[in-house]
Amino acid sequence: MLEKLKKALKITTTEQDSLLEGVLLQSKMIIEKKLWYPLEKTKYTEFFYSDNQTSLFFLKTPILSIKKISSGIVKSHKKNALYLQKAIRGELIVEYYWGFEKIPELIQLVMINLAKEIYKQETSDGLEIKSKKISSLSISYFTPEEMKKGSTALKETDLNALLAPYKLLHCYAV
Repeated sequence: MLEKLKKALKITTTEQDSLLEGVLLQSKMIIEKKLWYPLEKTKYTEFFYSDNQTSLFFLKTPILSIKKISSGIVKSHKKNALYLQKAIRGELIVEYYWGFEKIPELIQLVMINLAKEIYKQETSDGLEIKSKKISSLSISYFTPEEMKKGSTALKETDLNALLAPYKLLHCYAV
């Protein structure tokens, strides 16, 4: 992902790699906070009490694989639902992996764009020209502090729109 960010920023040297890796980590952490789950594959154990049910709904999603189930046989799983071959009554313990084997391209794109914005804000020295008007064309320049305050609403909306298909509540639709 570092190489993709460097390409987006048109950086060809390795001098700023540690700064860029830090910016990518910030970007990833923001995205994980928005999605309410880590992006990497994660193991989780969940306890259920089944009252003669053939399907269970997990807290974590998307489910990658079922590692172990205390009783019953898994028929299939989809998003956050586990379907059993026969109805089970009583306590069940399920160990499973959730998250992503590979971060989806759209999330990678969002992470790169967000990292690019963070990098630009952190490395900007500020601009001297505040605004300029030529005929009907008007251009305004902002300091890094003003950019942080003013661009947040638009970036927040863009970020939420792009991540919506991956949000935890969206995944709960079976």
